[in-house]
Amino acid sequence: MLNSFITLSVLVSQGLFARFYSESDCDYGYALVATPDGGMAFAGLTENPSASDYDFGLVKLNSSGAMEWKYAYGGTGYEWAHGIVLTSDGQYAAVGESSSFGSGYRTLLIKVNTTGGVSWASTFSVASGDLGGISLARTTDGGYAIGGWTGASYDSSAVVIKANSSGGLVWARRFNEATGREACRAVSATSDGGVIAAGYRTNASGNKDIMVLKLSSSGDLDWGKSYGGSGNDWAASVIQTADGGYAVLGQTKSFLDPTYGELVLLKLNSSGGLQWAKTYNTTYVDWPYALIQAPDNGYVFSCYLTYGGFSILKTSSDGSLQWARGSGVSGSDYSVHEHESLVRTTDGGYALVGFRFSGSTEYDFFVIKVAQDGSYPGCVSDLTPAVNTVSLTTENLSGLANYTCSQASVMPTRRDLNLTPSDNCPPAVGASESPPRPENGVICVPVIGGAVFLAGETTDLSVYSPDGRLVYSGNLQRGENRIPLDRGVYLWKAGDDSGWGKVAVR
Repeated sequence: MLNSFITLSVLVSQGLFARFYSESDCDYGYALVATPDGGMAFAGLTENPSASDYDFGLVKLNSSGAMEWKYAYGGTGYEWAHGIVLTSDGQYAAVGESSSFGSGYRTLLIKVNTTGGVSWASTFSVASGDLGGISLARTTDGGYAIGGWTGASYDSSAVVIKANSSGGLVWARRFNEATGREACRAVSATSDGGVIAAGYRTNASGNKDIMVLKLSSSGDLDWGKSYGGSGNDWAASVIQTADGGYAVLGQTKSFLDPTYGELVLLKLNSSGGLQWAKTYNTTYVDWPYALIQAPDNGYVFSCYLTYGGFSILKTSSDGSLQWARGSGVSGSDYSVHEHESLVRTTDGGYALVGFRFSGSTEYDFFVIKVAQDGSYPGCVSDLTPAVNTVSLTTENLSGLANYTCSQASVMPTRRDLNLTPSDNCPPAVGASESPPRPENGVICVPVIGGAVFLAGETTDLSVYSPDGRLVYSGNLQRGENRIPLDRGVYLWKAGDDSGWGKVAVR
């Protein structure tokens, strides 16, 4: 049974916020990292209105979501940041794609200091075709692993690049098969100094399979495997788990939902052997994004919802669902992207970055901070995805080879961003306020799909619609009580002589 109760004191202490950061043009958030000071930094794409192109956008927030600094980095062409990490010396590194520093698209890796100043920047390119970096991890030696793709037209290959702590090229590897397209969607560092990479490859039947490659610190292939069913399957995120194995989040169209797909979570042992695989179908799932391991060795992951919103799910270590939350705003689309965009904050909560559609051609950065159980009164509601254990076919892979790649030092131009913050869903109980203590001893907080009543003792509760119709009658237990209600305004009365209250349910 999902836990639908909300601990108001925890919500208050965790500084929840859901905020847009907007200019008059397009701003997309794609990657997020938690910072030791309790804040976070995010990276993405921002439009340069004076040059009609796009740049990396990097923004540093404090623990309450206020901006500490905000900059764009670019050149004469297009830049798009996909990943961000904390460096070994407490600064920031971001990776993405650039067309400003040579022909075609190159991978751009940039390091900035704690105030947003550029420390160095490197591009990685190939002699023929494009080279795009879409995932970034910091390796155990203080360097960086970059996952992405290379190719021209529709012929692409998966690429993993290793850079040192100064942005210099250490090695590059390419995975290519004759059967079709491949791409690396995610990379993570491993405890032995190597890299785990995941994405997709095209099998002999023409469908995509989840692809996972384990590389040593020198770039050799320790093992490679694919996991698939009868439809298209692919991986969006991969991590090394506390037991030395790996977990992979992806999408599958091989089972119940071949149209929109389902979330799929794979648990692998240290050699890539499949221990279990589970699907999570919310009916609205469209696109998986980020995966992290929780302190209890369970898993927390996020996805984009088809109707325009996001979800966060928490499982136990065996994949059993513990809770699922989702949110969205009418007329707005939210998206989170890549491994780095779901983070656990220093106070135990979770934060996501994305964007929302705010006009005919305009998008805004969006960041939301939720509590450690995924809750956020007035902004996030419960979801009830169906969970199923599934079987996937495993195949060994061996197509990794050295890849000739060139590195060059560049210096992007930095400019300040003129971002205006605005709240989307202010917490139902303010993050900087104490919970209200009404005279009748009962606190009522609206949430999507109902209301939470916090009672100091057991008492009766009656809830009425505006026309006087009784819609709920029952007992409140001491503590937290969630009452499901349709959208609308309600009057409620707790006890015989405690007075009336009013609540508006979204």
